[in-house]
Amino acid sequence: MFKHRLAVALLATLTAMPVAALAKPTSPRALLQVGDFDGARASLAQLTAGDPKAGLHRMFLEGLILIHQSDPRGAAAMFRKILAEAPDYQPARRELSATLYVLGDSGAAKFHAEQLLALTSDDRIRATAQAIINSSQAGKPSGVSLRFALLPSSNQSKGTTADEVIIGGIPFKVDPASKAVSGTAAAVGATLWRRWDLGEYWTGTASLGLDAKIYAGKSPTELTFGPRFDFSYSKAGTRFSVGPGIEFKRQGGATIRKRVGVNTSFQSRLAENETLDFSAMAMRQTYPGQDYRNGWIVGGRLGLSYVVSPSLRLYAGLPFEREKTGRVHLDHSKLGLTLGLDKLWKGGLYTGISASIESDRYAGLFPGLAYARHDKVQTLSLSLRHSKFSFGKFTPEITYSFTRQKSNVAFFDYRSHDLSIGLSTNF
Repeated sequence: MFKHRLAVALLATLTAMPVAALAKPTSPRALLQVGDFDGARASLAQLTAGDPKAGLHRMFLEGLILIHQSDPRGAAAMFRKILAEAPDYQPARRELSATLYVLGDSGAAKFHAEQLLALTSDDRIRATAQAIINSSQAGKPSGVSLRFALLPSSNQSKGTTADEVIIGGIPFKVDPASKAVSGTAAAVGATLWRRWDLGEYWTGTASLGLDAKIYAGKSPTELTFGPRFDFSYSKAGTRFSVGPGIEFKRQGGATIRKRVGVNTSFQSRLAENETLDFSAMAMRQTYPGQDYRNGWIVGGRLGLSYVVSPSLRLYAGLPFEREKTGRVHLDHSKLGLTLGLDKLWKGGLYTGISASIESDRYAGLFPGLAYARHDKVQTLSLSLRHSKFSFGKFTPEITYSFTRQKSNVAFFDYRSHDLSIGLSTNF
């Protein structure tokens, strides 16, 4: 099996040398094929003299030599080193994907192959990447993904800092339980999934998500879990999925919310560097002990991403939500705009920054007032991670968010500084 996979990977290599090199019988490629590694090095040095990327080409050749010497782990380390210096060096990303597939790390191989599909227009590279994705998916019909994060917050309760608020010209003293409280929580979760091939383009995936939010203070632990099943269709740069889902949320040992409904998503490649995506859910929800909140909720997001370069991506999103309950003053419609960018820097540093604004309008008059509630929410987020800081296969990621909600009902005004220190798989 290893030799078969290694042969498959080698067929996907050796097309990234300078064009002139491919045309010569004494080119680095030809010399590499016959095992003349020193000759390949000398030939490449001659061909790339004066090329500002000569150092990257040399490292790439060393990675290919390690593959020929049956050292895929060493080759993977070399390709990672190249990408740390030049994230847009596509040949190294392609060979890293193929090498990881050889090593049996199908998740990481699929990750880099998907990056190639999003960033390149080269038909050969795209074909290789798609083949790796298809093989990775076919070879892993089930799995488990884990997640963990520490969540310090300056306003864990999202309450007001005021001792007294004015509503309709009347002062109201704020109950201590409704005031801003800082604290830290730990989020622990897992998703178990199993996939079946239903046809040439169709698959079915059953999954079960389990998440717990454990507070350091007196707040009760929150548990969320729910099974779902997705029918997915994938063909020619387009992916669509739809399926039923159930969600249960428990707190303090009691179920506080149940949801039953449908989830759907759609993704399409509009151009070489543009992708459109859409996701939505429609759920019937019930609140045991709070029947007046029973009803339905529809929410989702429409997004567009634009790849400026292999190391820079811009995106925009339109989140939306509509909730209907048994009380007209709780019915509301939310619409927002999110703008952001992801940047991969030389050396392995990743930064992501986003800003969003949302308008949340309620349908009925707020109790005791002559007008309906209207909230405006502004959020700014910054995420950081570095490929050189890792624990085994996991890389820590830090996200800071500042949220400011301004409402025409002063009780709902708040500000919050939130930090997430989590672990994600290191691809």
